[in-house]
Amino acid sequence: MTTTKKTTTATVKSFIRKNISRLLIKVTSDFDGMIDCVTSTGDKRFVPVSKADTPIESNNMGLRGVWFTTSRNGVYPFETETHIGYEVSNCCGAWTVAVAK
Repeated sequence: MTTTKKTTTATVKSFIRKNISRLLIKVTSDFDGMIDCVTSTGDKRFVPVSKADTPIESNNMGLRGVWFTTSRNGVYPFETETHIGYEVSNCCGAWTVAVAK
């Protein structure tokens, strides 16, 4: 993926909206309230996105596994031989949204 612009949360949100019908997600870590920290999920594969149990449009766009914070979202382009998309990491965990090439 070639980009000349800075990758931002707005970039990722636009990518999600444009590709929602074929969007895949891989959640590699998430916040565990039982131990009060972010832990690895062990997931190594992409799955189709699904609706969140508690949709909060500004934070999760209504999707399970997606979580944006108000500051310090690390957003990075993601590309492999088979997928293209974005990785996001923040205090709530790390996840990648992508589409098949």
